[in-house]
Amino acid sequence: MKFTGLIMFLCVISCSFSIYAEDGPTAAEYGVVLNLSGKQRMLTQKMSKEVLLVALGCDGKSNLENLKKTADLFDKTLSGLRNGDKSLGLPATNQKRIIRQLDKTKDIWMPFHEKIKKILSQGKVTKDDVAVIAEKNLPLLKNMNKCVKLYEK
Repeated sequence: MKFTGLIMFLCVISCSFSIYAEDGPTAAEYGVVLNLSGKQRMLTQKMSKEVLLVALGCDGKSNLENLKKTADLFDKTLSGLRNGDKSLGLPATNQKRIIRQLDKTKDIWMPFHEKIKKILSQGKVTKDDVAVIAEKNLPLLKNMNKCVKLYEK
């Protein structure tokens, strides 16, 4: 009878671990999440650099193309970090603190992204564009960094 109780206890423990394991990312997914969330920080700086290069008239066409690719990647990855994206290998996030931080980052990203879309549609950068990018760049970087730190925990 004691042996049966032990077997039942072990079954319950085993089931608990398998349910818990399904809640979190696999080791491979976790590596992708850390890599791509960290890459997001670099992309914030890359977009700002590309905007400034267009503003300075340095190879405008090429830098506008680069800016579009960079902004599209940042946007896709930010969404993928929260909701999952199979093409990027990202599982959906279920951690409430990370979701809140990703949403804060998105709130900063949206006006930044709108400005980038305007620049791309007009093919030029105004002083106002530079001012908005400069104002939002560091908060976007810092908020994305907070996401990375939360993933690391």
